[in-house]
Amino acid sequence: MEEHLSRLDELVLNAIAYSLGVGMNCWEVEQKTGISRACSSARLNSLRNKNLIFDSKIRRPTDTGRNAVVYMKKILPDIDKADYSGDLFQ
Repeated sequence: MEEHLSRLDELVLNAIAYSLGVGMNCWEVEQKTGISRACSSARLNSLRNKNLIFDSKIRRPTDTGRNAVVYMKKILPDIDKADYSGDLFQ
């Protein structure tokens, strides 16, 4: 069952999804969506907790020069959470 997303979660997830595979950090989300940094951070945490985005291990500078986590949208479900019966190729 798909979890319902708030309007702001959806806005942030779509911004990351349409970042053409380069992902976004909190400052970039703020710039793209127009929502505050605190709200951007909260939305990123919410989406990460819902397993919809992940830490890409890339860091990019923010407007203050600090390197920040770049998040990317997951495109496949986690194998350990998927309903896998082992009969995939039979």
